[in-house]
Amino acid sequence: MAAIFATAVRLFGIGGVLFILAIAFYEGVPGASHIPFLTSIPVVSDIIAGRVETFAAQRVKEATAGMASKYELQSVQFQLQRERELRKAADDAAASERQRAALSEAIAAQRQARIEHLAAEARTNTKLTRPTAEDRQWLDHN
Repeated sequence: MAAIFATAVRLFGIGGVLFILAIAFYEGVPGASHIPFLTSIPVVSDIIAGRVETFAAQRVKEATAGMASKYELQSVQFQLQRERELRKAADDAAASERQRAALSEAIAAQRQARIEHLAAEARTNTKLTRPTAEDRQWLDHN
């Protein structure tokens, strides 16, 4: 390894070697990212990918994380709006049913009062007759 470095220093000079190392550090080592499992090693993957690509990947991750949270927020807002609409519809239906129940109770009370009034009138009036067995038999046959 030292022999390769010494040869590179003789050929390119110390400035050339530093320039090549800086380019490799920032841009990555070309073709090395195609070697399997080499990019999974933490320190080596940074050198192979380069600072530019690593920084770009980090920015993409941050942007998509923000997009995901915006999407989740929007989804929850839509769900909350839908639940509010359903709640309002249920409240309206319940109020309508309460009105119908109150109206039915009022009608039932009126009818019961009418029945009690007629029953009291029938008890006091001796001219009213009740159906006899013959009347019921006649109704059954006709």
